[in-house]
Amino acid sequence: RSKRRKSIEAVLGVISPDAQAQRSRVHPGARMVHELAAEHARSCGYQTQEIVLDQVEAAHRDLDRILHARRVTGLLLDDTGELTTRLNLDWSRYSVVRIGSRRHPLMFHTVTTDHHGVIQTALDETLARGARRVGLVLPRWIREVTGDQFAAAWALRRHVQGDKRLAALLLCDELHEGAFLEWVKKEKPDVVITPDHNVLMWLRSAGIRVPEEIGLVHTDTTHPWWPFSGMEQDRSTMVRFAVELLISECNHNHRGLPEQPVRTGTPAFWRDGETLRNRPAE
Repeated sequence: RSKRRKSIEAVLGVISPDAQAQRSRVHPGARMVHELAAEHARSCGYQTQEIVLDQVEAAHRDLDRILHARRVTGLLLDDTGELTTRLNLDWSRYSVVRIGSRRHPLMFHTVTTDHHGVIQTALDETLARGARRVGLVLPRWIREVTGDQFAAAWALRRHVQGDKRLAALLLCDELHEGAFLEWVKKEKPDVVITPDHNVLMWLRSAGIRVPEEIGLVHTDTTHPWWPFSGMEQDRSTMVRFAVELLISECNHNHRGLPEQPVRTGTPAFWRDGETLRNRPAE
């Protein structure tokens, strides 16, 4: 019943691989996870501490000791790569939530994008605009990041639901200009769904007009100044949900690896751009 402000008793640590990679990775237009997490945690009465793993490793410092000194009880892992495999921590001390997609041996509660929904919505929007022959580009890195959810959504629509308009699938270890253009020449898609922004430059360099001859749909239209039509992944909601889950874990004194880890996917939304147009119905 006291009217005094409650003092902050818990600190959430936001661990990222390194600050520069966080700004320039696949979604460089998004605000850093720490900035989003700090904003929401503050509104819930919590402080945050950003821990850049590369800096800690470079200084040969004990991360457990650093976290204890900073009174960190909960960890939000911005796990964009192999972060959890690099952390040598006594996990029993902390409540933990991951933001990321890759599956790791350490099964924490995880919040990520609904990658299956990304492709389903992209296909719905693309086909609604009159696409007649849709291609999907799947390099190895995107299959690893999404846990093959892109491929699963494509297979469901193509092979289970029998939609013949999904006609061209490019599976490759790495996406290169020559192989991509050869695939386009062979398969003749009128729309390509891709996670790689370079394909726009490759098509234009080959004299192929976008979107007049081939439309492009990007799976992550992060940059607000990008011309791509495609899917906008709501990272603000993702981080907010992850922070709320982590606070709940801290409040209930749940530490270490959970017995039943929860994996939650937040939705993505369509964004119109300059690389896809409505095609007249035949």
